[in-house]
Amino acid sequence: MLTAATGADTATRCWDAPGDGATTVRLLLPRPVSCAGTPIRDYIHVVDVARGHIDALTWMTKTAAATGKGVLDRFNFGTGRGTTVFELVSAMEKASGLKVKMDVGPRRSGDLVQSYCDPAKAEKVLGWKAVYDIDRICEDAWRWQSRNPRGYEDDAPAAASAAAPAVGGAAASTTA
Repeated sequence: MLTAATGADTATRCWDAPGDGATTVRLLLPRPVSCAGTPIRDYIHVVDVARGHIDALTWMTKTAAATGKGVLDRFNFGTGRGTTVFELVSAMEKASGLKVKMDVGPRRSGDLVQSYCDPAKAEKVLGWKAVYDIDRICEDAWRWQSRNPRGYEDDAPAAASAAAPAVGGAAASTTA
């Protein structure tokens, strides 16, 4: 399952891959939908999320040391740009080299047409900005899943993470 950042304290599922080994992805679309015909979400790379948390903890530690007070704040980590579910599926097809069969289903109760965050505060206060785009997200997700077809069940990954994305701010490469 892929999740989308919403800027709230929860993530919204946009599509679920069936757990029975089937190759069809069932899309559950809200009505009304975007011009592209699907919901719009703010997908973010796990490395960007990790960098955001590290940057926030670093800022909190430095601020607490400088002020002598505890620090608590909230930051939205996301790209601030929406991606339609069809764009996501297209990026996954590109990353995997496979055609994704889709079964477009009815709207789920409570689904929003669009949901994405405003990361301006994270950029202003922490100097944080998402680095990876939807193509890189799908490439890395596909690479990880291909190397770990049973997820975390294996004692060790099938291959060392030699191609793992770099961590460390905006200087990280955005190409595979």
